[in-house]
Amino acid sequence: MEDDLIDEARRKAHSTTSQAIEVGRKMNAKFIMLNHFSQRYSKVPLFSDDFTSNVGVSFDNMRVRPRDLPLLPLFPNPLRAMFADHYEEMEGKRTKRQVRKQLEMEEKKLKQR
Repeated sequence: MEDDLIDEARRKAHSTTSQAIEVGRKMNAKFIMLNHFSQRYSKVPLFSDDFTSNVGVSFDNMRVRPRDLPLLPLFPNPLRAMFADHYEEMEGKRTKRQVRKQLEMEEKKLKQR
């Protein structure tokens, strides 16, 4: 799940993208391949800043050979372009969630005064 959905991920016993990447790093994995994205991402997940040269994505029914691993980190930008409308919609939803969360926090602060 997206990083800002950490509470929902916890409730559903899932991980966020950054959490999954961090587990791979702690394991000293040479390469981290993410798969099994939430069904909320019908086409492509939102990519976090934690995607680096040893982090890639794959999708159901995708064949990946070891020699393909260096190519996977190159996927995010082309995928963003291919699914631009979907990606923008997902970013918009994330922004709305962030604004809503910020407003809720501010409302809590006001009530505590």
